[in-house]
Amino acid sequence: MNEARAASIQCPATVVLKCLAGTDNPGHLYLDGRMGDGSVGLAPHTEEPYTGTRWQLETLSDGSYSLKCLAGINHPDYLYLDARMSDGSVGLAYTTEAPNTGTHWQLETLGDGSYSLMCLAGINHPDYLY
Repeated sequence: MNEARAASIQCPATVVLKCLAGTDNPGHLYLDGRMGDGSVGLAPHTEEPYTGTRWQLETLSDGSYSLKCLAGINHPDYLYLDARMSDGSVGLAYTTEAPNTGTHWQLETLGDGSYSLMCLAGINHPDYLY
């Protein structure tokens, strides 16, 4: 992680996660937490009805980050972005504690000033990291 750049982010911070791979072909680009069933998908924009496109970046006690879906305020069962290493999927978890090991993320700065997130649970699963 680029410490100088990452240090400029004051946590907690509200963020929107946009997939930059689709910038030449706009479509569903924004990460959207879905409170009804705890799933995560992509939305075409960040306005209603896509209330799960706002995330709170928080620093955890081990120095890693968590991402809490802000639409989850009224749905405490589904809050944190959780990568599931067993099958490479993502969803929402109610806590960052075990067994939800995919809720701890490392923030990395890319050369163009954008960021990538690496799931730290992926250390033991090199097939699913970013």
